[in-house]
Amino acid sequence: MSHQSQLIKNTIIIAIGKLGTQVISYFLLPIYTALLTPGDYGTYDFICTLAIFICPLITLLMEESMFRFLIDAKSDKEKKSIISQTIIYSVIGTVIFIPIALLVMGFGTDYSPGMQVLVILFVISNLLLGLSNSLARGEGNIKLYSISNFILGILTILLNIVLVVIFKSGNALLIANTIANSATAIFVFAKMKLWKYVGHYNKIIMNRMIKYSVPLVPNSISWAIINMSDRVLLTKISGEAVNRNLCYGL
Repeated sequence: MSHQSQLIKNTIIIAIGKLGTQVISYFLLPIYTALLTPGDYGTYDFICTLAIFICPLITLLMEESMFRFLIDAKSDKEKKSIISQTIIYSVIGTVIFIPIALLVMGFGTDYSPGMQVLVILFVISNLLLGLSNSLARGEGNIKLYSISNFILGILTILLNIVLVVIFKSGNALLIANTIANSATAIFVFAKMKLWKYVGHYNKIIMNRMIKYSVPLVPNSISWAIINMSDRVLLTKISGEAVNRNLCYGL
């Protein structure tokens, strides 16, 4: 297969994966609007937007750096080192994030302890999903990337329908998406045999990867701030009980 044909094929596969996520969100909206209160969905929408803002701060977008460096990796040893640095940094970032998040939510919100833990797990599941996507794409396994998106879509639909119908609360949305994200990421890690690539800390490669990823963070955060700022204002002005984020998110 020529390089041009392969490029077209990969582009179509990635497009299908991305489009599937958007279509799923569209078809789930009637369930959300029928079974959830504006406050429940508004809270969920706000937490999703918040996760988009927080994730780049936790990992400094090392997953994007991993994707970039894996493309040019010449050997399995080099790939192992690249993936290892990403895992090490992500674990450190997550360990730092957890107590800070608990402190901020404890003093800055009225979330219950259970809700606080759920928010943290939701953010971590997003991190895992981002890492798994970058790993599959960086290794050139576009087929696995597409399959994982399909699995994510199916799990998201099934879990949302079951949990939202049963519990009829915004927490069910967080639980459903946390499970779907985590299960999909674990599937990719298992198929890629991630444990084979786990190695030791390499200061030189770590510094190179951070130098590449850090400039990407402001752009990612700026988009998140644009999406989040209006929702923060709506939450503060309207209050969670009459949260307008539902209408705004739709």
